[in-house]
Amino acid sequence: MTRRFFLLLGACLPAVAEPDQPKLVSADELKTLLAKEGKRLFILDVREAQELEVEGALAGAHHIPMQQIEARLREIPANRPLLIYCSQGIRAEWAADKLRRRGYTIRGIGALSEWKARKHPV
Repeated sequence: MTRRFFLLLGACLPAVAEPDQPKLVSADELKTLLAKEGKRLFILDVREAQELEVEGALAGAHHIPMQQIEARLREIPANRPLLIYCSQGIRAEWAADKLRRRGYTIRGIGALSEWKARKHPV
């Protein structure tokens, strides 16, 4: 009975973010990051191919759909910081978490929908 109580209590406590956990950046922060570090960053687009065709992509982005990240890790350089994005940022957060746990440095997570809403170029 005590064990269940602690499990339930633990479920109610707020999650504490890890210090190196990547954050979702706004479109304007993303634009600044690209201007400052664009050539150094490995920009990773984790959307599906049909989304890429319809919505466009950030200049210089490498396309690896989220479901293929594990199988295509060799294509993602471990010696460069990553900027990961998708349409809304949700899949990018998932991919960033997976890659961070494997030792990759994540500089930011972005959402193409906000980027386009701000009229930034694709």
